[in-house]
Amino acid sequence: MFFKNLSVFQVTKPIALEGLNEQLKELVIKPISASDSASLGWVRPLGKHGDQFIHQIGNCAMICMCEDSKILPASVVKTELEKRVSRIEAEEHRKCSRKERIELKDEITFDLLPRALVKSKVTYAYIDTANNWIVVDSSSSVVAERLCSLLRESIGSLAVIPLTAKNLPLHTMTEWVKANSVDGFDLGICASLYSPSEPNNKARFNDHDLAHLEVQELLHGSMCVSELALIFEDKAAFKVTEKLTIRQLKFF
Repeated sequence: MFFKNLSVFQVTKPIALEGLNEQLKELVIKPISASDSASLGWVRPLGKHGDQFIHQIGNCAMICMCEDSKILPASVVKTELEKRVSRIEAEEHRKCSRKERIELKDEITFDLLPRALVKSKVTYAYIDTANNWIVVDSSSSVVAERLCSLLRESIGSLAVIPLTAKNLPLHTMTEWVKANSVDGFDLGICASLYSPSEPNNKARFNDHDLAHLEVQELLHGSMCVSELALIFEDKAAFKVTEKLTIRQLKFF
């Protein structure tokens, strides 16, 4: 499988791959109990094709986090709530208070959870001990940090920081588009812009020549590039964000 989104963390204290499989086993995902709404834990990265909780090749080890959550549509809860409120008001000839409605909603949620469907989501990552990286296949910082937290819980400690650059990516990408040139890469045809002084002032260009006067005028004004499409040697294409997250990675 190929990762499609990359959130990269720099590991400041090396991780030992020896014994990692046994450590991850301690936090294998468990079935959601009747009264719980979610469960989080590790699964085998190769699924039924493997019996280990890491898939190691050389200095790299792939791991996989699974999140199970119960699906309980708000509309279902709302419908049941209105039924119960109507019944109480009809039988007791009074209006239900706001506090009573909240308590009824909690009661309904508790009653319906055991019958709710379960949705599973897996997130892959790999640990590179040669470069001291953790690369998570997600563009969501929340999901990436959740995986790091679970790994920290499994191995006892985990010292990581988000990937950083010497120069501010926002300014660097803006200069690339202004110059219509990037060393080692070709510019793509997609970019997102915004004004740091006016965050709500945004522009997005898809399938658009970024050297076009329309784009250049915005960049020579107050706007900067927050996301940019790049192509690497006709081998891969992706978008990089101002937080150095890679999105929509694909290989040719």
